[in-house]
Amino acid sequence: MKKKIIITSALTAALMLAGAVGGTFAWFTSESNTDVNITAGKVNISSVVSELKTYSLGVEQAAGKFENGGTALLEGQTITLDKMTPGDKVTFKIKVTNNSDVKIKYRVAFRKTGALGSALVGGATGGASGWTPLEVGSQDIDLSASIELPENTGNEYQGKTGQVTVLVEAIQDNGVKAVANVADFEKAINDIPAEGGNVSLYLSQDMTLSEVLEMPSNANVTIYGDGDTVLQAASGSSRVINFDSVENTTLTLSGVTLNGPTSGTYTRGISLYGTKDCTVNLSDVTVNQPDYYAINVASGNTGTVINVDGSNVQGWSALNIWSEGVTVNVRDSVLTGVNNHSGTSNAFSAIVFNAGAKNSKLNLTNTVVNTIQNGDQTESFFRTSDSGIEITSTNTTYNATIASENETYSYASIEEVLDENGYVRYNKDNAYSGTASIGFGQYFLEQSFVNETMVSEVSSEYYLPALAKEIAEEWETGYSISSTKVNGKQFALADYVA
Repeated sequence: MKKKIIITSALTAALMLAGAVGGTFAWFTSESNTDVNITAGKVNISSVVSELKTYSLGVEQAAGKFENGGTALLEGQTITLDKMTPGDKVTFKIKVTNNSDVKIKYRVAFRKTGALGSALVGGATGGASGWTPLEVGSQDIDLSASIELPENTGNEYQGKTGQVTVLVEAIQDNGVKAVANVADFEKAINDIPAEGGNVSLYLSQDMTLSEVLEMPSNANVTIYGDGDTVLQAASGSSRVINFDSVENTTLTLSGVTLNGPTSGTYTRGISLYGTKDCTVNLSDVTVNQPDYYAINVASGNTGTVINVDGSNVQGWSALNIWSEGVTVNVRDSVLTGVNNHSGTSNAFSAIVFNAGAKNSKLNLTNTVVNTIQNGDQTESFFRTSDSGIEITSTNTTYNATIASENETYSYASIEEVLDENGYVRYNKDNAYSGTASIGFGQYFLEQSFVNETMVSEVSSEYYLPALAKEIAEEWETGYSISSTKVNGKQFALADYVA
């Protein structure tokens, strides 16, 4: 059994500076010139990791060793744990130094990602979980941290990998406003003028919105929480956060849980419609959208960028894209598609590029993609329905759970999801099944097929481009072809047109 955890401690700092990095300005009068040299304040923290100790079943072991042969290695800021078994644990120290020359606020967060992340327990003590002021020249902060693989960890985690990051964030002291009630929070957003502005808010407690949180144009909005601070959708609303026909706005969420509407039709966690040059950044964020779309990029958007880092996004579709040229970057995160629906046309996917999403790009790094099929409708990993879609999957794993079978099918790479012709691998024997497709799912895959001679019995499926055209031309009533590139390899969709 091999389990490897990369622990990157305190290397990520969110730095916010007021004004330019530096500069010289001249004030002119009728009598003389006065030069004023200006240097902007500096927000900077650094850290050192030390005193790594190993334990097995509560007993301290020799330096860098676990009882069952595993090892723990500290190199610079990275701790690598290899062949970790249930009951193994490490403890270590982190010294954080404040090098800032202005007053700052800081906090410590503990992030677990990867397939093994959900099994790990631990945390960091000695620092502040909420935003806490630090004066210039303040003493170093000493953190004690631990990571443990519990004794009761199940066999399903054998061979899995994960990553833990001890995240120390620092911001300018007056760069964030603490809000303790929803009225002040909503007012701070609504008061951004039409010409735009910047606002950074810290949610000091859980909040339930009174209405959909509408983003303004030309704004830079940052919302911080304490890692599990809940922002609940307003009762009866269809969104938590909405971008509607806005331009040049960036929304950054950190340490927040968005709970989407629990009833209604086509509900969303975060939705964008008709926007131009807007960006959404998620860091240490959970998005729960029970029935529909966690992140929805509807039609009419241009220049949209979605960055998901160290976050957990879950919905009927975690990512649902309808606009052309959207870029989605996902790192150290979990994307989950859950299908609780029944009927004849409710098959869906965790990641969806719909017709209209031409030339969009998805980059997955150190991420887990899950699908959960609770009803009789399938939930595949991907659906792509336009041309020029590019998917890059690096160190990303895929798990499909089918409740009726009480089975979970796991794939170590996207290449294991698809064979060389683009067919979907489904069950333990790698047989092909259109009835429960969990790879690239399309509409109406109701016929099972074993080889390409049976392809005319299904309405659409992925193949290499030449084969797609050959097969499609055999269909008497017409066809269309779209394409998706997966880790540099081109596939085409031969789509039956009734």
